[in-house]
Amino acid sequence: MHELGLVAAGVNQAIEVARETGCESIRRLTFALRPGSHISPETVRTLVEAVSRGTAAEGAAVEVESVCDSLDSAELVLTSVDVMVADGVVD
Repeated sequence: MHELGLVAAGVNQAIEVARETGCESIRRLTFALRPGSHISPETVRTLVEAVSRGTAAEGAAVEVESVCDSLDSAELVLTSVDVMVADGVVD
């Protein structure tokens, strides 16, 4: 499944962001989806849930935005990661 690789890459990127910032958990992941893509927002959410089990991204909210801007050739891109720190949220 092509979309599994795209979602896994985004989740891994988010986990790396959390690690680099010293945060233990990810609160929200936001993905940009190219209009007309064969990937549905629900598929993205389901795959994030599956690939994030046991990681800092487990339980994170997932937002999928349809964007009209060019995503180059990418169908799906991670655009934002909100991580949880002891005293609040860091974007």
